[in-house]
Amino acid sequence: MQRERPRVGVALFLMRGDEALFILRRGPHRKGCWGLVGGHLEHGESPQDAAARECLEEVGVDLHPELIVPGPFTNDVFEAEGRHSVTLWLSAELPAGQVTQNREPHKAERVAWFRLDALPRPLFLPVVNFLRQPVRPPFDRASPPHGIRR
Repeated sequence: MQRERPRVGVALFLMRGDEALFILRRGPHRKGCWGLVGGHLEHGESPQDAAARECLEEVGVDLHPELIVPGPFTNDVFEAEGRHSVTLWLSAELPAGQVTQNREPHKAERVAWFRLDALPRPLFLPVVNFLRQPVRPPFDRASPPHGIRR
């Protein structure tokens, strides 16, 4: 099997207080797993620009890239599919007055808010890999974040 070079992905913890927005995936790649708003960088995009674009496309939230806080990365190898991504993690607060909606029903079964100490299951592999790291969202707060459980 010919393996592709790794792609650069972005994943956004869109926060509403102590909750993060998760998306139940529908497509053939990890159907039935919960993940975050995200996708892959396009040529010339910054990670913040990619996260803002994906947020608008997937859940209808218009974020200004300068309000998106960068975080760590994960190395995500999907052996069965022959895929490999390096995922850049970002965080942003839901802007006041904006609501989320599933704007890609062909790719997502539903979107829902979950407390960080009560995450849905099963989780998409990059989220699992992220939770194994010592850094947690939101990345801009000095205090320990909201008790995320692995």
